[in-house]
Amino acid sequence: MREYLHRRRGEVVAGNYVLDDVLGMGGMGVVYGAMQTSLQRRVAVKLPLPELASLPALHARFQREAFVAGQLWHRNIVSIIEYGQWEGAPFLVMERVDGIPLGRAVAQQGPFDVTRAVEIAAQILDALAVTHAAGFVHGDVKSDNVLLEAPREEGPVVRLFDFGLAADPCRVQPRSDVVYGTPEYMAPEVIRGGHPCVGTDVYGTGVILYELLTGATPFSRATSTDVLAAHLRDPVMPPSRVVPSAEIPPALDNLILTMLDKRPEVRARDAGELGAALRATVAQRIARGTGRTAAMLVATPVDSLRDRIADAIGHRNDDATIDAFLGLARALLDAHRAQDAASELEMAVELLDMAVASGRIVSSLWCVHVTLAAIYGHIGDARKAAEAARAAHHHASRVGSQVGQRRVENVYARIATLRAHPLRDTE
Repeated sequence: MREYLHRRRGEVVAGNYVLDDVLGMGGMGVVYGAMQTSLQRRVAVKLPLPELASLPALHARFQREAFVAGQLWHRNIVSIIEYGQWEGAPFLVMERVDGIPLGRAVAQQGPFDVTRAVEIAAQILDALAVTHAAGFVHGDVKSDNVLLEAPREEGPVVRLFDFGLAADPCRVQPRSDVVYGTPEYMAPEVIRGGHPCVGTDVYGTGVILYELLTGATPFSRATSTDVLAAHLRDPVMPPSRVVPSAEIPPALDNLILTMLDKRPEVRARDAGELGAALRATVAQRIARGTGRTAAMLVATPVDSLRDRIADAIGHRNDDATIDAFLGLARALLDAHRAQDAASELEMAVELLDMAVASGRIVSSLWCVHVTLAAIYGHIGDARKAAEAARAAHHHASRVGSQVGQRRVENVYARIATLRAHPLRDTE
């Protein structure tokens, strides 16, 4: 079977997607790298395993994933580009992410340091906060459904995907005799046949964080049945006792044990607030070790970037000005200040537009506009996102930047999804 899947390289799906190497495979589908010929860009295409392609349940799962993920737009969620039928089987087209499954990263690297592990878990919770706000729960949060992007200077970036088991927590559904999921990450209420809820996603994230810190999930047993039984009855050993050398703060220990509580009502808290609480445990730990306050740790990089901006403007160095503004926007986004990041980039646009009006060629101005479009999309403002994307396309075309034009095309695709399913009224 594996040999057959790899032999599909070069096959054209739906007349537009040329398959490349296999990126990953699960119990129901396989994901290929691909080239979208109409736009000449790299994407990922998910196809069902051949022996399952005709099953109604699989068609429903693909359609569910497309419907839910298609309504979500967030930097920590893999975007859906297209869903359709091809030769009697469903297919999904997603943005191509340069990274590897988080579970593979843990297997290769072993336990992560506390700061990195907490930031990864907090980003997963950021993605879940948007999912929950849209009226869904993911229902299958596990390390193999999270991509860890290639290393970046600003720290780890992860992307949540596979919404095939996503559910509406507000809709009452009958108990099911069929249990879906990966045993090591399944919450007690799901094991008992109950409907996934917000607490279910928190539990899965807690398992991932435990795995990142210790190198293993909380319950390692001989059989899947034993693992499921342990989720229901066995206490969780605090991660600080599993890896004493990691110096895991007591506050973080307590949060993880709360996330892994057997009772969903104990876990069911706002995912965004929980992510902030996780980050706070690390900030306090760093502050104690350095004698600096958490507020100083956040303010210092922002202040230094503002100094860089002032220096670059003073020297009329447009490229340095753009780099500094983009760095400032990233720092504000990391501090969950998206609106402030947008305001700073609006100011950058005003300054750089004056430079263009004076006759200077600012070749990378499109970078500011496309980043601004992405931020407004993240906030949920489709109108402003579209305006910024149009400006980005204008400047990228003006300087002949093919990279810029491709970036704008990707943003336009996301804006189209946002306009079809707005997160809030932006008019």
